[in-house]
Amino acid sequence: MSVDIGSSGIRGAVFDAEAGIADGSLFKRTNLLLTSRSASDPGDFVESVLEVLDEIAAWSEQQGIYPKAASFSCFWHSLVGIDRSLNTSTPLFDWSETRAAGAAALLGREIDEAAVHNRTGCHFHSSYWPAKLKWIADEFLEEFENSAYWLSFSDLLNLRLTGRIVTSVSMASGTGLFDLRNCEWDPEMVRVAGIRESQLPEICQDSVSFFLRADLRERWPALRDTRFFPAIADGAANNVGSGCTDERSAVIMVGTSAAFRVVYEGNIPNSIPEGLFCYRLDSQRPVLGGALSDGGGLFKWLTEDLGLLVDPRVLKERAENTPGYHGLSMLPLVFGERSTGYHDEAKGSLIGLTRGSDTADIVLASLEGICFRLKEICERTEIGFSLERIVAAGGAIESSPVLAKLIADIIGKEIQLSKMSLASLSGAAIYGLEASGIATPLESVGRSGLRTISPDPDRHREYEKEFSKHRRFYDRMIP
Repeated sequence: MSVDIGSSGIRGAVFDAEAGIADGSLFKRTNLLLTSRSASDPGDFVESVLEVLDEIAAWSEQQGIYPKAASFSCFWHSLVGIDRSLNTSTPLFDWSETRAAGAAALLGREIDEAAVHNRTGCHFHSSYWPAKLKWIADEFLEEFENSAYWLSFSDLLNLRLTGRIVTSVSMASGTGLFDLRNCEWDPEMVRVAGIRESQLPEICQDSVSFFLRADLRERWPALRDTRFFPAIADGAANNVGSGCTDERSAVIMVGTSAAFRVVYEGNIPNSIPEGLFCYRLDSQRPVLGGALSDGGGLFKWLTEDLGLLVDPRVLKERAENTPGYHGLSMLPLVFGERSTGYHDEAKGSLIGLTRGSDTADIVLASLEGICFRLKEICERTEIGFSLERIVAAGGAIESSPVLAKLIADIIGKEIQLSKMSLASLSGAAIYGLEASGIATPLESVGRSGLRTISPDPDRHREYEKEFSKHRRFYDRMIP
């Protein structure tokens, strides 16, 4: 059984030993987590996950199928406090919480950020726990003092399911409090964050699993003997589900947000490139790349919130014009910046508007801007890797008539479209099958049958000129 907990919804299903979804076993909840500068009720979110588990367990009981293992993927960087009675003491703060920007800036003035980045893989930014915890201590002192433990959402869910306060190497690595090379909490950053290590969950070994609490074994008889593994991060799971778990392969994911990641077996780089993150899938496999806060969420904001409606056929026609025809440049930083500059106060910007500009031009320029930022991440990642294969995945790519081709033309490399529409869900299942000893290694999946989109050399040359303009625009707006 696998469950993927994302910022736009929850998906769960039962998988066979070859990581195929059993017919009729896929269940979903959507639009559950708010990601626009607001915190969510963690209790409501836990209940939503339990409802999905209710449906999976009922289906399993009806089919006479009793899952041997349960694996989870969940969004990185969330934070919630719980009190000594193990009740939540704060809202759930997710990756889009930007109110900790001032605390992140203060960290940058007080501590050698380069040294911390090379040790933890995280820059000083409101996404990560050090800034969040300092901000909570300043703005919500009572809640801060009442919090006996600090957890990711997946850790809170694991507590509700198994009664254990634990986390995976994967989830811990995205906090900013984790020593990547020693796979343990980083003493300096724990101290700087104003908490004690005893307030953090125990970091589990990769193959450790737990059974459900007694009351949940009664609630879900089909899961009575199921081994529950602590969650891995959805970004890492996305690479697994896309068949990209070596240093020659990368995944571009564009969902609500966007990211470029390489997952491989080996050591952490001696020097983590500036502007990139470095996390872990597990104790043996690092995750290197970058993330954008703007992805499909930017397209949704433009078309739904601002009402810039565009006929997909018109957008496709415009995207086939000579690159740069519209004269527009867009910095897609409407939801703030993570990679590569990690400027919390960055703002989205658009230049070049004329009376001839229309909604299709603006929307196309925004999609090109996302692709330019992904290209910047790709170029920095390639400093240490020789990438031979890039797989594109995510709901925004699947639903867009132009985005995959734009990525190929702008980056200048072949793009393979993932055939797994639920890459993170499938990736969590594949990882769980490996961790429980049921399945073949991760590298054996997702290697064939992918549709390839090749870059147009002429369009790539033109986009190189537009990319230079984009960089100059970025440098002016974000010194």
